[in-house]
Amino acid sequence: MARTTNIWIAASDNDIDYVKNVIESGQHTPNDKDNNGYTPIHAAASYGHIELLKYLISKGGNINVTDEDGDTPLHSVEDAEVARILVEDFKADWKLKNSEGQTASSNTDSATQFVPKVEYQRMDVDQGPVDEENRKKIEAIMQSENPEEGLQAFMEDIVRNQLGAQNDGNYDDHDRKRTRND
Repeated sequence: MARTTNIWIAASDNDIDYVKNVIESGQHTPNDKDNNGYTPIHAAASYGHIELLKYLISKGGNINVTDEDGDTPLHSVEDAEVARILVEDFKADWKLKNSEGQTASSNTDSATQFVPKVEYQRMDVDQGPVDEENRKKIEAIMQSENPEEGLQAFMEDIVRNQLGAQNDGNYDDHDRKRTRND
């Protein structure tokens, strides 16, 4: 077998020994970019090499590093389970947008889209009013198959109702400023 010649290929091939050798020797860092801004972290994430990612991050690797297209390693992932690990275990920011304005979850080029887990936190009374009906709706949404979509629709309805209730539906910039200052 021919020996790997660079860290990016080694990371793609999960050649942990080679990657460790060039990082420990100081030849490379986990965040070193090739001519396209691609890093060993992008390569390891793309191919789902979790143990290698753990090592790279432990050596100062940035899980949200971007390439020349603004893609993070999460944009390169093709497996939903690997995406989940990057977000939940490595704290990859799934909301970061690349140069095309896409988040990792909206990247239509990816074979598998990752939908982040939404966590529900109960609001205290002093944080704002949540009536019993809305609390039940939120709990039902959180138990549904697609809570992200349900919460988005729920919030859109609340905003639409709020806007319609103000000035008989005539809601302008003055009202928005007043509402923010209230």
